[in-house]
Amino acid sequence: MEFLLINSKKTPEVIGVAGGKEKVPAIYAAIKARYINSLITDLDTALSILKMEENYMKIGGSNKSKFR
Repeated sequence: MEFLLINSKKTPEVIGVAGGKEKVPAIYAAIKARYINSLITDLDTALSILKMEENYMKIGGSNKSKFR
């Protein structure tokens, strides 16, 4: 899968479409920076992203997760 990001922070809805282990850090960064607010991906990628957020919270990340 490819990740295409055409974004202006003025755009109300930005849907990312991406998948694959090698893209997990970039997808995670795009979510945290709020460049995307919806994601279409595969199950393994989604679980990896959630694991990254869990690890971030364990090491003292913000209590207010941007994940909903």
